[in-house]
Amino acid sequence: MPEIFSYIKDSLQIKKMKEYDDVPVLQQVAKEGKLYGVLCEWRVYDVGNPKGYRFAKRVIRDINYSSFALKN
Repeated sequence: MPEIFSYIKDSLQIKKMKEYDDVPVLQQVAKEGKLYGVLCEWRVYDVGNPKGYRFAKRVIRDINYSSFALKN
């Protein structure tokens, strides 16, 4: 089992949460020096909330429409 799952399990037990929050898990992993990241050269969308999800969906729809329109 990948190690990250043990962090998630511990986090859920400590907080007695019904909904998963990744912040405490990422903080613990970072504290131990095991968190890595990547700098993106493209736009990143936060789809973890309704507003961000709707925006990303609209952007994807517009990109798909533009690609379709250019081909025809």
